[in-house]
Amino acid sequence: MSKQKHHGGSWKVAYADFVTAMMALFLVLWLTAQDTKVKEAIERAFRNPFSSATKESVGIIPNKDVQATHEQKGNFDAVSALHLELLRRLTEDLAKILQQDPESQESVKLDLTSQGLLINLFDRSQKPLFEPDSARFTPYGAWVFSTLAWEVGR
Repeated sequence: MSKQKHHGGSWKVAYADFVTAMMALFLVLWLTAQDTKVKEAIERAFRNPFSSATKESVGIIPNKDVQATHEQKGNFDAVSALHLELLRRLTEDLAKILQQDPESQESVKLDLTSQGLLINLFDRSQKPLFEPDSARFTPYGAWVFSTLAWEVGR
């Protein structure tokens, strides 16, 4: 058997290190060029990365929905109160249904916010919502999603 010649590829590692260093340099330069408001928002995102999952989060790109909501905060009327009451009832109904299965307490989190009902779903290893490496539901996941869809659709 003949030996295969080794084609030098070590330059690729050095090049990847160089590109990574350049990306880090440009990221630092870009961050230092931002105004104070953006720097504070980025700092908050790094300190608590999971708290900015709502529409209220401050971002670089202006969100018209958030601006409209802030402008309408003083216009609380009977329709808003009715809407809030319906959301409160929906939250209670969903919580009762999900309490039937104690393990669903860890998979589904319901939060009634000023923006509406925030439903967070967590794919836990003890009770997965999806089959491994797939977009197909497990029987438990199908139950959770169909229950949520039925309750929200009522």
